[in-house]
Amino acid sequence: MPIKLSFGQLYLPQASSFAKNLPRAVENFTNKESSPSDRYAKKLTFGNTSLLFLEAILRGCPLQEMADHLESSPWMQRWLGLSSIRASSLHRKLERLPTESLQELCHQAAKKLATMYCDVSLRSLGRLAAVDSSMVTLGSKRAEWAYVSKDFHAIKLHLSLGLVNETTSYPLRTVLSTAVVSDNDDEVLAVLVEPSDFTYVFDRGYVNYGRYIAWNENDIRFVAHPLQQ
Repeated sequence: MPIKLSFGQLYLPQASSFAKNLPRAVENFTNKESSPSDRYAKKLTFGNTSLLFLEAILRGCPLQEMADHLESSPWMQRWLGLSSIRASSLHRKLERLPTESLQELCHQAAKKLATMYCDVSLRSLGRLAAVDSSMVTLGSKRAEWAYVSKDFHAIKLHLSLGLVNETTSYPLRTVLSTAVVSDNDDEVLAVLVEPSDFTYVFDRGYVNYGRYIAWNENDIRFVAHPLQQ
């Protein structure tokens, strides 16, 4: 998956944060008692599996390539305490990972990043936040709940992204939904946009002049791309 998409923008800074503290992160999250899914684990634990898939998301690689990359990367083997793994084992472990633990891990990393950059602003522009979304297609058999059309099932990540400089950003707030939820949904934007010292940046997909008036009345700064007449 290209990291320019919202999912990549969400996980890239968190991956960098993990990389700086990877030995400690692995120690904390590969403990046999850290997750019920690790009760009978021999090689793959919650910790090393999470880090493997995080790295794979950023590189956009399938399961077999994940296994091959691990086998050819001594640095990853040392940090994860894992020399090799089969793609089929990764698939089985992924099905058992507790999503509530992954969510908590994501929130912790996002809060840490927000603390690191809380006083950073772009010169002459102040603090900027880009609002955008991206979709991830799911298999129709297991994702009937994410129905969009007969041959298309997907989820959508709505993201408010703090911009530090031309190459660095971090997630401020996120909303996950099925793909049928509009980018312009009032409930979604109520989470992503709130009064603060940020100036929010939008593309044409978020045009709503009534909402612009309300934001202006509530001292919410924003830059939007108007529709062409």
